Amino acid sequence: MRLLIIAFLSVLILCGLAAAHSSSSSDSHEYGRNTWGYGRRVYGNNGWGNNGWNNNDRGIPRIAGKLSCSADAIAKSTKTRRDVNRVRPADIGYIAALGDSITSGTLAYDRPDEFSCLTWDHPGNSFAMGGDGTLETHLTLPNILRYLNPALIGFSKGMGKDMENTVLNVAYPGKWSDDMPRQARVLVERFNNYPRDTVQSEWKLITIFIGTNDITGMCKHNNGTSKEAYKKFVKEAISIIQANLPRSIISLIGTIDDVHNALKELAADASLQSTDQAVVVQRVFDDLHTPLKRTDRTYDTNFYATDTFHLSKYGSSLVAKQLWRQLLQPVGGKSTTIEDMADNDHNLACPDEVKEITAMSFFNRICCLLLLETSAHALVEFTHSTVYDNYDFIGVKEVALAQCKNGCLIYASIKTDPTDEYMNNLVVYDYSSGRNVSIALVSQNEETGWTRKLPLELERPGRYSILNLNADDSKASDLAVYVVDRATAQSIDYEIYDASTMDRNHQAPRSVVTIMGAGRFLASANAILSNSFTVRLAGFDNAKANNEDGCVHAYKGELEDFEFHVDGPLISFMFNKTKPVPQTGSYEYKTTRDLSKLGFITSPGFHGCAKVDPLQVYRQFEGGFNGGQYDLKSDSKLNVTWEIDSYATEQFMVEDNTNGHQKYLVVGEQKNNTITMKGTEFASLYYNDANPPSGFIARHTAVKA
Repeated sequence: MRLLIIAFLSVLILCGLAAAHSSSSSDSHEYGRNTWGYGRRVYGNNGWGNNGWNNNDRGIPRIAGKLSCSADAIAKSTKTRRDVNRVRPADIGYIAALGDSITSGTLAYDRPDEFSCLTWDHPGNSFAMGGDGTLETHLTLPNILRYLNPALIGFSKGMGKDMENTVLNVAYPGKWSDDMPRQARVLVERFNNYPRDTVQSEWKLITIFIGTNDITGMCKHNNGTSKEAYKKFVKEAISIIQANLPRSIISLIGTIDDVHNALKELAADASLQSTDQAVVVQRVFDDLHTPLKRTDRTYDTNFYATDTFHLSKYGSSLVAKQLWRQLLQPVGGKSTTIEDMADNDHNLACPDEVKEITAMSFFNRICCLLLLETSAHALVEFTHSTVYDNYDFIGVKEVALAQCKNGCLIYASIKTDPTDEYMNNLVVYDYSSGRNVSIALVSQNEETGWTRKLPLELERPGRYSILNLNADDSKASDLAVYVVDRATAQSIDYEIYDASTMDRNHQAPRSVVTIMGAGRFLASANAILSNSFTVRLAGFDNAKANNEDGCVHAYKGELEDFEFHVDGPLISFMFNKTKPVPQTGSYEYKTTRDLSKLGFITSPGFHGCAKVDPLQVYRQFEGGFNGGQYDLKSDSKLNVTWEIDSYATEQFMVEDNTNGHQKYLVVGEQKNNTITMKGTEFASLYYNDANPPSGFIARHTAVKA
């Protein structure tokens, strides 16, 4: 045995790889409470064969992957997503990694006889970056993503450190955290080899796993890396990546507590989170503080490579399996259990089934429960319609119209002059005919002699998009685009108006009257004949009581004079009787209102549709809304009733300013919360800064005291 050990060490020396290299530049084997510190101590020489290799003459064990998921769960989005909250697994176009020998695939050989003095690295088998084989033959994170998106770019192949093998895996053996900024710059350089437009537009998943060589110093406080220094180096690398590579989701993998806590602090840094950038910590190795056991509770000696430190090809697959599972779990809810990690019969986890993008979308599950505090989006997708605004087109050259695949109706509203250059350079494009129509023109399409809007009707099934022909730095004015599935629209008796021009005459309305606006607007009416109606803050496709998207009413009851101030692009009225209702619209949105008129107050962008992604809130493009105050006044004393639906995580308050400034605090989720004020002439509502999915609607009615 002594001779075998001497022979093995001789190979190390001859190859110039110095496994016992100084702690400043090599992979240390001393790791405190970390899996690698237990390798030789638990295994000893048992189960490792006479030559130090796994006692398995059939070669290194391997594990295949199996995704038994529905088509909806793993489908690619129908259009390029601009918001990290709505990225799905198949949307990942590039995969990359930074790190040390664990990520570079050191000793992760296919067979024992692959051992070579020329290289110890097998990046094609790296858990985070390996692209050798397929998912059916070899489980790695890239092979899972390639199964979902065969066009994935960046994964590593074969053996060796050349860029031809490593591609976008810039991890290098023996490196410490202080090498992360350099690796980030190298990664940016490698991305420069790809077309700039795809690099800018495609989503990237970038893994950073570093620290195994820093840990010795953290444990001994001797010639190692402090927590703060580690954090500084990794943050610098993240900043370099984010400054050069938009639409990057950076997945940080921790080891011992100091490293993990440093990474958690980075992920909590708001400056590193945005609508198209995310940083999230995975906890893959939390429960691997002792060697992995099989399902029969015996130690799985195949997990490690020959040095009982690096991962074998088999071990790399098991780590990839654990990483994939955690990528599908929300921040704060990541399972660290390893009980079924070595169960080869256990299928890979599936993303939640979603149609298009919802709050349960893949990378929302990965990281963006963390981002609820920092980002949301303008676009709102209903079952049969989608609403867009100007923030959906900033920096985006094409927005695919998924609702139009079987034909659709498109309505638009703008606040600028129809000759506005930006609006004329936003065009609806038909790929089959080459026809294009500007949003400016669509917005002006009204019935002759009336203010009722007419749609751009796309009759045939096909591929349709809105193309943005403006310069990248052009500033968009306010607009709203309402796209409705054609068959759905044809099944509804409706009429639709623009808030800026609506002046509806005394004719009886159709079943549904919808008003749309490019900004906050006022919808008002005079009750000349008895009628009852229901109001919802959505389009005509969700106006009825049992609408498909679960949109709550903003008001329902007998028609009275009203002034509805709408903090969103749509409001729909469903009338129960065919009697004349004169209605008008304008952009005279006010925060001081007439208490005697029935109405409602909402959080900005509120739509109240339970089945719509709660992150999809009208015009919430910067991650939330600022606090506000509304004052409602009357010349006489009134008995006022408030009916409140609250989805708020932050509190808001209703105050009776007439009767001792009595305050009514509303906190948390509440339905049909009723507040009564007697004999008041002045009421106020205040709300704090908040973020989607927080929101509320406070309906108010009044009678003379």
